[in-house]
Amino acid sequence: MENTGSWNSDLALIFFACFFAPIVFYFFLGCIAQIVETVTACRPHHSQQAPMGTGPTISLDSKDDVWDYIKYDAMERAVNGDAKSRDWLTKNVFNDQDLPVSSLEAPAETPGTPEHIKDEAIMALQGMGFNKTDAKNKINELCATKKYNSSESLITESFA
Repeated sequence: MENTGSWNSDLALIFFACFFAPIVFYFFLGCIAQIVETVTACRPHHSQQAPMGTGPTISLDSKDDVWDYIKYDAMERAVNGDAKSRDWLTKNVFNDQDLPVSSLEAPAETPGTPEHIKDEAIMALQGMGFNKTDAKNKINELCATKKYNSSESLITESFA
């Protein structure tokens, strides 16, 4: 015989467990997957490394042959995304001494008005009521004949 005046908590607990069990199970499954992923990321993956003997056939008799093999191995690793190998190659293989002298020189500054000054002048003319194409044409026409060092002088000259 059941007491009809009291609340039956057994059914409520069963309902509560059935409702929240999938959520809790999914949460714990995600935690376990994260732990497994972290542990496997810390271990070296032998399956991702190329097996020995897949590189070029090099006889390691001289220092040059050893150096060529080291460069080849670093190049392979860099191509596969290893940042340390890429940095090592940049520092030790592709250094400034290997580059032609012309590439080491600073690029010559192009004569003419800098683009940011042109853009400022175009925006100022637009703010004064000119449409964009008219303002751009006027600024480009003025900059073709003279170099301007400030947007103010360019704007002043556009009204002259």
